[in-house]
Amino acid sequence: MPKNCEWSTDLRKLVLKHHMDGDSIGTIATKVLLGRSTIHYIFKKWHQTGLVINRQDRGRKRNTTSRVDRIIHRKIISNR
Repeated sequence: MPKNCEWSTDLRKLVLKHHMDGDSIGTIATKVLLGRSTIHYIFKKWHQTGLVINRQDRGRKRNTTSRVDRIIHRKIISNR
């Protein structure tokens, strides 16, 4: 199931603080009122990247430049 929202960095850091204190995933989930899968996802991201913040420049890259966009826009306007 895909993610529906992104959790704040403060909440993620709180989850990691509980993890460093030795709490289990279930205990952390009840303390911060999140699902166990969400806690697991935060741990997984932290182990892979070493960070809990979102990386910038994610997603599909643009295929057209701003110049090409203007040309396309002009063609659309003229062919109404």
